[in-house]
Amino acid sequence: MESTTILSLAQLFMSFGTTLLMLYLTYSMCTFVARKWFKIEQAVHAHRSAAILSAATLFSVGILSVRVMEPVSEIIRILSKAEEDIVMLALKALGYNLGFLGMSFVVAILVIIAAFVLFSLMTQSVSEREEIKNDNWFLSLILAVLIIVMTLVVKDEVVMLMESLVPYPELPRLF
Repeated sequence: MESTTILSLAQLFMSFGTTLLMLYLTYSMCTFVARKWFKIEQAVHAHRSAAILSAATLFSVGILSVRVMEPVSEIIRILSKAEEDIVMLALKALGYNLGFLGMSFVVAILVIIAAFVLFSLMTQSVSEREEIKNDNWFLSLILAVLIIVMTLVVKDEVVMLMESLVPYPELPRLF
């Protein structure tokens, strides 16, 4: 099997595995926040408001994760031309994969926090925490849409940031 095929398969499994890990951590974080911040005792999937907000959070993390895979694939293409050892290349690819996905996860969390802050400023007469705890899913739906829209707004800039970290080789000047 050609090294490019092996590398592509390794990237597929690394991307899939790290994305699954991020989604699992995101759902665990949603459960933690629902119990500690909103004081929701039942399971997240059994509480409509918590489920809606968890779905928006998972969507936000997922969208950013998918978009970040493009610069990671570009890095692997560049490194595969320079690196001879397939094991070393796979380790570097895993490092970039984890690093870029980790950065996208942090950005997703910042977007979600910003959405909560913006929503609180827009609805100053409403106690969002109490409303979500009392399962006001209308309010959760509006907040979820705000999270999704804010994620869609920043996704291209996050990719541009990640692409700025790609180690492109120096090209010779022609003139």
